[in-house]
Amino acid sequence: MRFPTTSKTLIDKLASGEEQPWREFFDRYQDAIRDLGDLRGLSAAECDDLVQEVMKRFLTRSKTLVFDPEKARFRTIFGRIISGIVVDIKRRRPREAALDDETLSNLTDEAPPPDRVLDEALLLKWRSIIRAEILTQLRTEMTPLNYSIFESHVLQKLPAAEVARNLGVSAARVYLVKSRAMRKLGQMVRAAMDTDPELRLSVDEF
Repeated sequence: MRFPTTSKTLIDKLASGEEQPWREFFDRYQDAIRDLGDLRGLSAAECDDLVQEVMKRFLTRSKTLVFDPEKARFRTIFGRIISGIVVDIKRRRPREAALDDETLSNLTDEAPPPDRVLDEALLLKWRSIIRAEILTQLRTEMTPLNYSIFESHVLQKLPAAEVARNLGVSAARVYLVKSRAMRKLGQMVRAAMDTDPELRLSVDEF
């Protein structure tokens, strides 16, 4: 089983110039971009600008960007682009705001360097994104009824008897679906970890 990471499949689609891959890219990452901008001290309006500029940067580079997961993680590339644009946005601020930023920085010398903070925050965001991608992929490999069984029993933690009653199936089927789904889930988690071991994902998190 091959886990289709953002990385390769979506970046390849972006180069086509079609609208749907860009809409998917925007929907998947806009919240992470905005949250990371907020973490770096951008205003709400600046976070909106950050989202738009990150998207434009990827649009500009998509036709020439050759992404090789074995040489650089997409998460790393993504974080560097965000960090660079955050710096650009802050440089465009009025001089008074820039001075306030410098003063605040001097008062928080014990805090980790901003780039490390960004990287750690991005890692947490990325774990959420990859978990969602795994569940989306799992859904495509199951029938709607079986996924509802899995969702109710595994994700929502409902007792097997209650799931069986609600969905009109036997308890035995609930346990069988869970067993097969967890096996697939384990394969997907291992594939994601092979791509990015720092994610430290576990089947127990689902």
